[in-house]
Amino acid sequence: MKNECRFTCVATDSKTAKPRYFTKDDFAQDNYQVLKAACALPLACRPVKIGDRKYYDGGVSDPIPIRKAFADGCDKVIVCITLPRDHRKDKIHWAANILLANHPRILNNILIMHHFYNNGISELLELEKEGKVLVVDPEECFGVNTIKRDKEGMEKLYQLGYRDGKRIEDFVNAARAESK
Repeated sequence: MKNECRFTCVATDSKTAKPRYFTKDDFAQDNYQVLKAACALPLACRPVKIGDRKYYDGGVSDPIPIRKAFADGCDKVIVCITLPRDHRKDKIHWAANILLANHPRILNNILIMHHFYNNGISELLELEKEGKVLVVDPEECFGVNTIKRDKEGMEKLYQLGYRDGKRIEDFVNAARAESK
């Protein structure tokens, strides 16, 4: 909260299926409902209540919020994705129909979410070619995914993170030099 940097995270309104962008102003001491909401996967979690609304993971409505970052005034953006850049998502299976019957707009978004994600990745890679974005992604996932945890795989991903830290540092330093 004391850091002067802006902070924004996205969650999805469970009724409208629209994104809501939360800032540090939405946090309070020992109240992390915003972060819980931003990570509440619809097929695995209940929606998280904030005020009089309930929210799911922001990826349901804005899986790669790059346009929001540029709209907020960023001219260089670092995007960390959890899958290799060449991965493309498929349609979510039938279980979503059963599990999300009470949230039809969320269900609709989930059924077409793979299009949002795949198009977003294509857009990111184009912006990366233009030098506006640095995409940080794992070369491979080493058997780790949203549900499956593999200790050895997690360690390998952790080590890749250190390597990627250098890429981030270089990108930030280049952006600073450019702006001078």
